Amino acid sequence: MSVYSAVITDQTYEGIGIYMNGGSFGAVGSVYKGNYFAGITTSAGVHAGTASARPNDYDVFIVAGGVAAKTGYNLEIKKGSVIVQPSLGISYTFVNSFDYNTAIGKVRPDPLSAIQIEPSVKLV
Repeated sequence: MSVYSAVITDQTYEGIGIYMNGGSFGAVGSVYKGNYFAGITTSAGVHAGTASARPNDYDVFIVAGGVAAKTGYNLEIKKGSVIVQPSLGISYTFVNSFDYNTAIGKVRPDPLSAIQIEPSVKLV
């Protein structure tokens, strides 16, 4: 299954404004076998925008992407009346805003790489 979304935002404050336009694309898949389950999600997006701070406008271009996976198992106790579900989720996200010029010079933002590891146990 895949999903596409378009995003348009416009934020305006006194003397400052940001207009962003872009889109994202993602796909998700899952598998179940007995009491075992696993799923994976991927996404990618591109956004372009203009930031206005009187008297200048600044063009910003951003790319982002990521992947996440989760797996687990249902341990049934008392013929399924109690279920203990240990699981593990792992994700990686990358966001990059390219260099842009301002009235006081060039801005060179560093890319963001985020890794998240999420072990969990549910009692149902």
